[in-house]
Amino acid sequence: MKYMLCIDPGVETGLALFRDHELIATKTVGGAVDGFLEWWKAEPQKRGYDRIVIENFIVQPDFVGQPHSSEIIGAVAALSDCGIIRQPRSDKTTLFHQKYTGDRGQVERNAWIDARLPGLTTQHERDAVVHGLVRLKREKNMDAWNQYWA
Repeated sequence: MKYMLCIDPGVETGLALFRDHELIATKTVGGAVDGFLEWWKAEPQKRGYDRIVIENFIVQPDFVGQPHSSEIIGAVAALSDCGIIRQPRSDKTTLFHQKYTGDRGQVERNAWIDARLPGLTTQHERDAVVHGLVRLKREKNMDAWNQYWA
């Protein structure tokens, strides 16, 4: 069995854990980087992940605010003992890989996720699940394809 931790970093960080292609747990951790680090220290399985998928993006020069996501991305890179698969942000990729841009894509994506995986309680959890599903799709994981897309 292989474990994949998927992270949607931010003030509230979404987490999704997959075993092989099956989603087995989701969680939202508050408190920005400090909250994430507290969760990481207490997480019993942190050494058992085969891979980590984390949304990655570049903070633009006109960004105003706190770079919470970047701090979490850096913490994961420093703390993890496995290779990190960075999931680049691009507006030209599939719907399931886009960040919220204020268009109807967010509503459609949430409806698609909720129809297949009911019970996700926050947008951050949904986003973390999407990062994992995109990774599985890119890997051409046929079990995931048959479960989520067929």
